[in-house]
Amino acid sequence: MTRIVMTLTAAASMFLPVAAKAQTIGTFRWQLSPFCNVLTLTVVQQGGVYQLVGTDNGCGSAGNVMPVTGTAFQQGSGVTMGLTAVSPGGGARSLSANVNLTNFNGTWSDGDDSGTLTFNPPLPTTGQPLGPVERVFAHAQIREDASIRNPTSRVLSVTKGGTGIYCINFTTQPSSRRLEGAQVTLGGTSPQALFPHINNGQAGPGTACPSGTSLRVSFHTAAGVLTDARFTFLVP
Repeated sequence: MTRIVMTLTAAASMFLPVAAKAQTIGTFRWQLSPFCNVLTLTVVQQGGVYQLVGTDNGCGSAGNVMPVTGTAFQQGSGVTMGLTAVSPGGGARSLSANVNLTNFNGTWSDGDDSGTLTFNPPLPTTGQPLGPVERVFAHAQIREDASIRNPTSRVLSVTKGGTGIYCINFTTQPSSRRLEGAQVTLGGTSPQALFPHINNGQAGPGTACPSGTSLRVSFHTAAGVLTDARFTFLVP
C-alpha cells in the first residue's frame, strides 16, 4: 500500500501516507442516521492506523454528551472504524462503522441499532436520539400483578397475558443474540417450587401475549399449572 487518501473537503485529507510519528490530520463530523447523534472525531495518524478521539453530541443536549475513542484503518476499498462511547454513568456503547472513499458516507452498527453514517451533516440534525448507554440491554423486577420495579431505560411495558404469563416489551427491539441470552430469576418468596419458561419468539407455552411481544415469561408448578410470580429478568 503506497498511499491511503481520503479527501474530506476540497483541501483536506483524512488518510495520508503512513508516517513514523503521530500526526493530527483534522477533526470531522458524522451523523449516526437515522438517529440525531453526531460524532465529532479528531483523527491522529499513528503508524499504520489512525486513532480517533472526540464526542457523541447527544443530539445537542449538553447533559448527554459522551466521550468517544476508537481506531480506523483501510480495509479493501473503504475505511473501517471501531468506536466506543462512554456515558456519564459508566455504560459503554461499541460501534462498528465502514466509510467509503467516494463521498465519505458509510454504515454503522452497535449490535442492536444500525444505519447510515452521514458525513458532515447540517446542524442541528433531525431524528430521535439513540437510547441511553446501559451496562446491560434491559433489566427489571416484575411483581405478580405485572407492575415494574427499578427498570432500566429500555423497559417499555409489561402486561399479563393470563395467570402466570408476562408480556415484556422494550423501547427498541433487542437482537436475537441478546434475547437468546435472557435470564429469569424468581424474586421474593413462594410457597412452592415454580419453573420459569422464557419464550423469545419461538414456539412454546404461554402464547397469550400480543403478536410482536419481545419477551414472554411464564411460570408453572411441577404439575404444569400456570401460577403468578415475582421475578427479575435480564437481557444482556
